[in-house]
Amino acid sequence: MTQPLQLQSTPYPDSPTGVRVPCTIDEAIAELDRLLPPVLKAAFIRGSIIIIDRQR
Repeated sequence: MTQPLQLQSTPYPDSPTGVRVPCTIDEAIAELDRLLPPVLKAAFIRGSIIIIDRQR
């Protein structure tokens, strides 16, 4: 079984959640670029990502 992906958001002490919430799409893309491992970014580019909704 594959281990769940563990991501470390950018710490931001002034936020109630303790993490930085990007304010613009450019900031969000930069944060995702920093967070996601290269193999996952490559899979997104190839379009070979399967999203599993575990809430159902």
